[in-house]
Order: sequence, then structure tokens, then C-alpha cells
Amino acid sequence: MQTQAFEREGAQLYVPFAKKEDTNGKVWVKIIAHDALTAKTSYKVIVNEYGYVTAAMTTAAAFCYIGVPEHAIDSGAEDWIQIGGYVASMITPSLSVSVGHALCINNGVVADRGADYSGAGTEFAICTTASTTSTTQNVILMPYQIWDRFHSISSTLETDGSVWKAGAGDEFAPSANTIVNDTADAKFVSLWFDNGAATGTARGMYLKLYLTGGAGGEALRAYCVTTDDTPADTCNGAHISLGFGETTGNITGLGTAGRFTVMVPDRSLGGGVAALQAELWACGDSSACGGILAHIRFVIDGSATGITALTQSAGCVAFWFDAGCVDATDGVVDTNRTGTTCAGSIKIYISGVGMRWMKYYSD
Repeated sequence: MQTQAFEREGAQLYVPFAKKEDTNGKVWVKIIAHDALTAKTSYKVIVNEYGYVTAAMTTAAAFCYIGVPEHAIDSGAEDWIQIGGYVASMITPSLSVSVGHALCINNGVVADRGADYSGAGTEFAICTTASTTSTTQNVILMPYQIWDRFHSISSTLETDGSVWKAGAGDEFAPSANTIVNDTADAKFVSLWFDNGAATGTARGMYLKLYLTGGAGGEALRAYCVTTDDTPADTCNGAHISLGFGETTGNITGLGTAGRFTVMVPDRSLGGGVAALQAELWACGDSSACGGILAHIRFVIDGSATGITALTQSAGCVAFWFDAGCVDATDGVVDTNRTGTTCAGSIKIYISGVGMRWMKYYSD
């Protein structure tokens, strides 16, 4: 990187951060080119010790301007790049864009936002003319820094929040670095999505973790810790719901509030594997049960009239075994077991009834 961007006056060191605006309303900053720049092509404009410098659109940079050079610029050269105002025929991937739509950065590539400019996220320009599969767009660059959330990535060596981190604490208590919001009914992260596709499977959030070494892992870990002796509300490690519209909405196939699938490979799978593990963990030698401590609790709640209707419904059951579970030879539900000798029982608790035992039989 060229160091002549520094200018020294007395004991002070000056770095050029100035912007200029011409009579056409275009906004410019003076940059050092990170590489040979192509006219009418968009680049990130970031800041370092040399002032404004360009970077490829794929470069990790959480906050940046988007700049378009008016002419070709040599690698390492100092020149002006446009970050605001009208640009004719800006080079893009093949896009079909409506007038007023925002252009944004999607994983390092210029893309049509599919909606009018709102200043959100990675939107950096407004299209001024409609286009159909065109590789150039007439746009107005917005002279503001954008947040490239897809490249807001810290060191890959960071073990706590290498992609996204906010706040800190230990296993059982918050710390001075914990983000605090003591407002009632606060939602710390709130994401609302809408998918109107007629086919396919939409997902509000998709998370996949590959374990390519010898370590174990979890694709998702949710942990709620209560440090108050008398919490006024229910405490859940996770609460997942499946809802339906008030007057419309139904399921023609299968609907579940939570679905847990073990992908059994096309081979014999060794070890002990379960689709669901309900676990009670003893944190110390004094761990004990002072009330009712259950692996699974069944609840029918809501409207009192609705509760009665559901409870009395012949189709409302505690367990539902799918047809694949049923077989006369060692099925999960074995229809050919004829043993009648009671081998033991499983303890259960029924509210309003108390402790009871379910018998099971040996062959």
C-alpha cells in the first residue's frame, strides 16, 4: 500500500477523509485503489490508516461505502470515486429491476432487493429505470455507509461469537458485558418474515453445523437461566409454536410444533442414537427433587371450553405411533407380543390424581 497518502504538518499526521460534492449532486471521496479498478463497476470503500481505500465487494467489511469509479484507475493510484448521486450504466450481474427498487449486496454480489429502497441493511442504490436481464443499471448511489451483515465476521480463531456476538456472561449469571433491557416483555432479537410462495418449504432460519473432525457439537444451543427465587411467569429453555390463522389456515399433511429427525444413513448405524432426549441434569451433589420433576409433561391449555372439548375428543391422544413404527416382528409397536408376566412399571404423575405406575411385560 502506498504511504504517500499520509501528509505531515509539524507533529501532526493527516490522513485524507474529506468528501466533495459537485454541481450535479454527485458525492466523491479520494481513495487509494486496492487493485486495478474498472469504470462503472462497484467496489467497497473502507477506511484504514491511509484514509479511504477500495476493496472487492467480496471483502469482509462490516461497514463500508459503495463506490463507482467514473474511469479506470490503476492499482495503488490515488483518485476520486463516486459514492453518491446519479450513475448511468453501472455494471451489475444480469438483473431485472423495477423503477425505485433498491440494489443491495448479497454475499458480495450486487442484487435486486425486490422492493423500494428503505435504507435497510445492505441497500446502497436506487434504480431509476426499469430493466430486463440487463447487465447495466441506471442508479442513484446513496452516500451512506451500509452494514454488510453477511461479512460482519471477526477472526475465525475466535471461539465465542466468531460470526456474530453481542454481550457476554457466564453459565449461571450475567456480567458487566451482558446486554441489559429490563423492560417488561422485551424481545432482544425480533425477526419477522413473510413467504407467499405456493410451493416449496420456507424456513425462517436455517442453521447447519458440519463436524469434520473428532469433536462433538450442537447446531443450536439455547439456555435460559433464572436467578430469581420467585419468577412470576413460566421459564422455558425454548418455546416453539405452530399456529394457524384465526379464520383460515390448516394442515393437509402433518403439522408439528417441533420436529426432531435423525437422518439414518444408508448403512447400519452404530452407537446409541435418539430422535429426542428428555434430560434432567444434576448440577451437583445436593441436586434433589423438591416437587414434581418430570422428563416429559403433557399439557392441554387455553380456553376452558376448548380444553374440555379437546380432552373429551377421541382423536386427542398422548402418543401417536405412525404406521412405520408398527410391525408384528420386533416393531416399535409390536403387534405380536403375547407375554403376560409383569416385569416392572414406569412411574408417572397425573395432576389431580397423583403418582401412578404403567406396567410393562416381559416375553
